[in-house]
Formats: sequence, structure tokens, C-alpha cells
Amino acid sequence: MTMAVEKILKHYGVKGMRWGVKRATPTTPTHGDAGKAKRVVARARENRTTDVLSNKDLQAAITRMNLEQQYQRLRPKTKSEKAKGFIKEQLLGIGKEQASRIAREESAKAIGSLLQKAK
Repeated sequence: MTMAVEKILKHYGVKGMRWGVKRATPTTPTHGDAGKAKRVVARARENRTTDVLSNKDLQAAITRMNLEQQYQRLRPKTKSEKAKGFIKEQLLGIGKEQASRIAREESAKAIGSLLQKAK
């Protein structure tokens, strides 16, 4: 009978594992550097300072933000983004024209009134 027990009884645990003690699991899922960088940026925003970040964490966050900005600049724009850009340019142009027209009119009035007083 002892021969049968020796064949069946095996230990499948992890060395140093304690019975009833679970391993620590991460509270938030990580997806490589992107997940870490997002958590780092969130922690910095939460504390409103970069003092809580290590140099490595700060570098990871800056690198991630730079990559996201480069991606936004390099990716093709959608039709709605192109339309928004066109409308923005048109409105800025019209606004500049109106502002310069009003400035010319007001300066002409001011110069005219000064000339009238000088006579």
C-alpha cells in the first residue's frame, strides 16, 4: 500500500508558497509601457506636480506624450477634421479683415478729430 501512495502523492505548489496566502495581483491591468505611462501621467495630474514621479517614470510619460503628438500629426486627417480646419481658417481670415477695417476706421476718426482741434 505504501508503494501506491508514493506513486500518487505529488507536490504541485510553488517553493516558498504558504497555504491560504494568495499572490498579490495588480489592481489595474497593464498593457506594457502604454499602460504604465498613462498611470504615471494620471498620478502626476492627480498630485498636480511631478515631484511624486521618478526620473524613469517622468521620462516614460514624456516619451509617450511625444509619440502620441507625432502620431496625431502624421496620421491622415478625416473629412470632418479637414472641414473643421477649413472653417477655422476662413473664420480667422474674416475676423482679421474685420479687425483691421475697424482699426482703420477708428484711427481715421481719431486723426480727423485731432486735425479739427488743431485748426
